[in-house]
Parts: sequence; structure tokens; C-alpha cells
Amino acid sequence: MAKTIQWALFCLWIFSYKDTQVQAGTKCYEEVCMSQGSEPMFCTFGNELIIKNINFVSSDTPQKCQQGTTYTVGETGIWMTSGCRGLFRVCVEADTNLSGTRVRCDGAGQESRTCPLDPAESIYDVSLAYTLGGICTEGETYNRIGSEIIVSGGCSGIFDVQFIPDCIQITCSSHYNITAHCALPPGYSDRKISSWALNEQLSVTSCEGKVQQFITAILVTGGCKGIFNVCTTLQI
Repeated sequence: MAKTIQWALFCLWIFSYKDTQVQAGTKCYEEVCMSQGSEPMFCTFGNELIIKNINFVSSDTPQKCQQGTTYTVGETGIWMTSGCRGLFRVCVEADTNLSGTRVRCDGAGQESRTCPLDPAESIYDVSLAYTLGGICTEGETYNRIGSEIIVSGGCSGIFDVQFIPDCIQITCSSHYNITAHCALPPGYSDRKISSWALNEQLSVTSCEGKVQQFITAILVTGGCKGIFNVCTTLQI
């Protein structure tokens, strides 16, 4: 009975939450959420406030994953239970952790030209800001490959380059004592958590002993809510 009331309160919270922040730019990526045994799990992705939508993609335990029964997709994350493990497509607003710069890359006639970017390991996204000459079309006359912008066909342009910092802040909340799985935001798919520290406790309940570190996420339990400083490094 207690778990039924807990589930009902949690579902009421997850569907009543409304995102009031509006930012430019959207990034979509895929993330796994899973529960262990009969214990409920709540998965968020980097920051609750930047999620736009979440869609179920597939599951390697389809018999255990039934929408509305063993998993529920809300506006701020995914509630999951009964051993369900699923792959979800998550779309978020532009991440406020990002910093950026602008790079000019000029084509030389019809020949291709390469413009290096630095630091390569921290590049999040590259997009065209202004066309200075020729026709600049992504995938045709300009591409970002690794740590380089490559232009061709006479394309010359100014490009916005966004970088991700090694250390970020993540807010993670165990609502109604349900375990929260708070993953790194998009752009960190090739990175892993190297360390974390509680920056500010937001809950009355102490967070001591209620936080675990995984490869790409932190796990918060027992009603803990806090802002965490999370540092990352490249996965080898």
C-alpha cells in the first residue's frame, strides 16, 4: 500500500512539472535507463530543466518494459521498475554549461580546405553562423570531422564552435525516496565521471552515504537532493 501511494505521488509530480525556461537550440541523443529488481528508478539527463522530450526507442527486455506499467515517460525524466531496461531518445535545450567561440574558415576556389579546432577533445558542436562566400551547406560544402572544419566548393564562413568543460554542476533529486539516476548531459558520450562532490544540499534529508558514482551518472537515494560538482575525463 505504501509503495502504491509513493508511486501515485511521484507520477503526480512528474506530470505536473512544467519547463519554464526557453533557450535556443536543441540536441538529441540516446540514453539507457534501467531498474534493478522491483525497486523503482528515476532517470534524468544532466539537468531536469533542459529536457524538451523523451521517446522510447527499444528494449533488450521487452517482456519487462510496458509503457504505463513498468515505465512512464514524463516531462523531466523516466520512472522505471520491475527490471525494465530501455533505450530512450532524449532531446534537450542548449546546455548552459557550454562555452564557445567563433572560427573563420575560408575556402580556396573549388578545392577543399581544412581549419583545425582546439581543444579537440572538448568540442560539443559546430554550426554555421554566417556565410561569407559561395554556398555553405552542411554535409556538402562544409563538414566537421573530429577536430577539423573542412570547407569545399568555394564555401567561406564564420562557424560557432561550442566546447564542454571538464567539470560541470548537476542537480540530482531522489523524490519521494525513489532512486534517481542522473546521467551526464549530451556531448559527454565519450567521457566518464572521474570525481564528484556535493556543492549544495537542497534537501532536509542528509545526502551522506546516499550518493554513488557510476561511469556516466551519479545515483542518489533516500530523499537526497543536491547540486553536485561532477568532473569528467575521456574514456579510454
